[in-house]
Amino acid sequence: LPSLRKLAAAQPIIVPEGVTLTIEPGVNLNFMLSSSLKMEGGTLIARGLPALPIAMQAQTDIKWDGISFSASKTILDEDGNYLSGSILDYVSVNMALKGLLLSDTSLLFADHLTIINSDYGAYLQSGSTLHLFNSNIDQCSYGMYIKNSGSNIIDNCSVTNCDIGIFFPSNNISRFNRFTNNNLSYHTNIALFMSIGQSNIQYNLIQGNTVAYNNIGIHIGNGGFNDQGFNVISSNIVQHNDIGIKLSQDSDTLSANVVESNVTGILLTKASYNHLINNIIQENSDWGLTLTDGSSRNYISTNGIYSNTSGVRVTYKDFKYSIENAF
Repeated sequence: LPSLRKLAAAQPIIVPEGVTLTIEPGVNLNFMLSSSLKMEGGTLIARGLPALPIAMQAQTDIKWDGISFSASKTILDEDGNYLSGSILDYVSVNMALKGLLLSDTSLLFADHLTIINSDYGAYLQSGSTLHLFNSNIDQCSYGMYIKNSGSNIIDNCSVTNCDIGIFFPSNNISRFNRFTNNNLSYHTNIALFMSIGQSNIQYNLIQGNTVAYNNIGIHIGNGGFNDQGFNVISSNIVQHNDIGIKLSQDSDTLSANVVESNVTGILLTKASYNHLINNIIQENSDWGLTLTDGSSRNYISTNGIYSNTSGVRVTYKDFKYSIENAF
């Protein structure tokens, strides 16, 4: 599609395997009801410029279906740099049901992507992988919805003003995802929620993020039985939430986080065999750290817990006692 054109789509645009659609900088695409841009094995090269972004939005106030990739590939070098295949760069997506949908083992590289006012910002499923950098997702019901999708890299992005920022539902295999250096703030409910994993939401890294002004900042697990995560939550700044970090999973590591100015700093409920090391937990208006509902055999060492209204509480719920924790 040539540069600086305003175009309208009245039905799905389908790009099959073996076909490449190239959208030049400055193109403005308006999509009508039930229209979409579908990569069905095909390749999309949409590379805008800072002064000439590519815009895709609803023609009216009724949402369009969004951009989808099925069995579409991006080729990266061993360091994760883009070589060829599908790419989105300086592209904005507005007023879609699913701003970006990846499925059927698709791999996509996206940089400077903006998705706003959509039901789902990015919806990742069925073995797909997204490498997303320097991007913004704002004012969506779910900023990112990740189910049976792994090895995603979300770096230096802003996910804000959603109901839930990043959500991993239950009955889900999602491993080796990296969320680094992002802003996850101003969500009505939870900034980042990994639900019951049944030992299948594992080996994920949540590092260097700012998580602020949410109901719950980071919520890992949901009290599943023998749900070992081996997730690492480290070096995040978690502040001004009702609950800073809620951990309901086993065998995770929380290290070097600054958890401050929340109501409750860190809450462990149905969480065992976790390591809490070198965190600063300060100036929270209720308890700095609470262990309850059978949170047992956790290792809690070398943390700075000070200037909270109350410090550390170990308690029980429904006769499920929290025992054998090491401080």
